[in-house]
Amino acid sequence: MNFSWQNKIGNGLYGNVYNGILPDGSEVALKRFKNCTAAGDATFTHEVVVIASVRHVNLVALRGYCTATHP
Repeated sequence: MNFSWQNKIGNGLYGNVYNGILPDGSEVALKRFKNCTAAGDATFTHEVVVIASVRHVNLVALRGYCTATHP
């Protein structure tokens, strides 16, 4: 995944969102968190749980997540 400014499609309090394409051709949005803290980790976990439980035609589906602390 290329985290360059050309692929950046949004940003928020906890990090930036980037556009990407998977090897199968699927277009994805990837949120990359920055400055993680214990509170930030809890927020991330909560967001994953909520997004994974929601299904709607106008919302993107969660394809996966990673908690690695290094690139």
